[in-house]
Amino acid sequence: MAEVIKKYMRGKQIIQLLKLHGPLSYRALKRMIEPAMTKGKLLRALQRLQKKNYVERRFERVFAGKGVFYNLCQQEDVLKEIAEFTGLGVDELKQPHFRHRELLHSECCALWVHVLMKMFPEAEIVRDFDFQNSKGAEKIMLASAQELYLYPDLLLIFPESKTQKEVAIAVEIERTPKTVRRLRQKLKKYANGTHVDGVIYLCDTQHITNSIFKVYSEKPLQDSKRVGHYSENFLLFGDSLSIHTDRFYELFNSRFKTVFLPDWITY
Repeated sequence: MAEVIKKYMRGKQIIQLLKLHGPLSYRALKRMIEPAMTKGKLLRALQRLQKKNYVERRFERVFAGKGVFYNLCQQEDVLKEIAEFTGLGVDELKQPHFRHRELLHSECCALWVHVLMKMFPEAEIVRDFDFQNSKGAEKIMLASAQELYLYPDLLLIFPESKTQKEVAIAVEIERTPKTVRRLRQKLKKYANGTHVDGVIYLCDTQHITNSIFKVYSEKPLQDSKRVGHYSENFLLFGDSLSIHTDRFYELFNSRFKTVFLPDWITY
């Protein structure tokens, strides 16, 4: 009987992860699910969900052409079954379509969300595809429907308490270079057109970091009336691939000084 309950709960855990993060590969699911599962048990749990049509497999041109991602089935009748199985609402389970070129980026975001949730359990973390369902995110970003492209990949919202005001941190996962115009537009929005208190850029390469740093160093951004008094610490940089190490919390500011992430959040 205990084994049946365990299988039942594992299915719910997997669905919850896919609901929270969107499509995930086996390696990401194995890293996130707690308590940890062996490869065989996790694959069998996924097979059970596929047999029920709750989860679909996607074969993608990543991981040397052998990429397999799992996502929640989005058929209306199946969503109702999943909702009954998990206790979640049907609308909570609905997700946008993720194009194949977005999957690695989306999974990197998911891994960072997983780590940040464990580091800052008190914070709400909103993914870009869920911003329109978050009144807090819309209030912080001050963005219209036409400015959705200016939303960050993640938004950390630390609630107001007796000792501090609400704090909002935008996180960008940059895997490919952006144009100077796009970077300038986005950084200007963060500095002058939002209630964001700080921004973290996690980049795949030093070239991408240097491009962002160069744009941020321009005088108009450094002299922003809203963040000018702490402009050197408004923006942090890090290595997106450090998520696979135990040094992911070591970032650096716009003066290239090392910053310990929890200390920066407190500041």
